[in-house]
Amino acid sequence: MFTSLAGRSAVVTGGSKGIGRGIAEVLADAGEPLGTKEIAKRVIAAGWKTKGKTPHATLYAAVSREITVKGSASRFAKAGRGLFKATAKAGQ
Repeated sequence: MFTSLAGRSAVVTGGSKGIGRGIAEVLADAGEPLGTKEIAKRVIAAGWKTKGKTPHATLYAAVSREITVKGSASRFAKAGRGLFKATAKAGQ
């Protein structure tokens, strides 16, 4: 059963493992801003499994959500149109 979240806030947890951690590790290792297609390529090469047809869109949503929810405490920051970089929090 699906319950609409329209007009509500939700917090997504579990970013210290799974895809959130994978993204943080890839960006920290890269040392430069990356686009979501390149992040997806590297996270998949590191072992992340997905059945989705657009893993870069999933990654974009996860990174954008963390930036919106956590603000300056986020492990990620926008570095330009479609580009993200690691922050000092990425290794935590």
